[in-house]
Parts: sequence; structure tokens; C-alpha cells
Amino acid sequence: MNVMRRKWAKPLRGALKIYDLEINTELQTVKRGGQIIHLTPREFELLNLLASNRGRVLTRAEILSHFYADDPEGAGDSNIVDVYIRFLRKKIDEGFWPRLLLTRRRQGYMMRGGKT
Repeated sequence: MNVMRRKWAKPLRGALKIYDLEINTELQTVKRGGQIIHLTPREFELLNLLASNRGRVLTRAEILSHFYADDPEGAGDSNIVDVYIRFLRKKIDEGFWPRLLLTRRRQGYMMRGGKT
């Protein structure tokens, strides 16, 4: 197993609530402020990864290695992480407070820790 991946929390199972964001991994549904949010499978996987590690910064390299675990060469130096973070922000942060997806400059991304 990749050393970088060992320190990650396991993906969540069941339901999780962070502020007014509700993630149900069994049904693969997401709600924010009671509104259903439609995510692609990749967006859902990224959200689940960030939520599983909330309060902890994940580097782009860590996120890429999660998505390309079977093909590390496929990840490259792509900006795909930034693109999917932007998609998620538009869907789960825009129009809601507090913002849950945070950027730590020159470090990576994290999900705001807090109420569960």
C-alpha cells in the first residue's frame, strides 16, 4: 500500500453531516440546506475523500494518487484536481454559508471540520 495513502481516513460509509451538508454513501446522495445536489460519480468520490479527511489538508498529489491508484502514470501533472474542486464548489458551496471546501495555498484542499 502506498505510504501516502496509509494516513488517510477510510472512505465514509453510511451518512455524515457537516454543518448543513448531508452525505449518504449508501445511496450516494448529497444535500445541502435540504436541497438535493446532483454529483457525478467522480465528484461524489472526491467529496467523500475530503469529508473522510475533514480538517486535514490533502495535497493535489494525494488526491491524484487516490483517483489513479491503479495507474499512477495516468495522473501526470494534470490540473484535474483543480477542475473537480471548482465543480464541487459551484455545487455545494455557492449560495451557502459557511464555505466548506477550503484551499490552503501551496498545500492543497480540505473540507472544513466541524459539526457532524
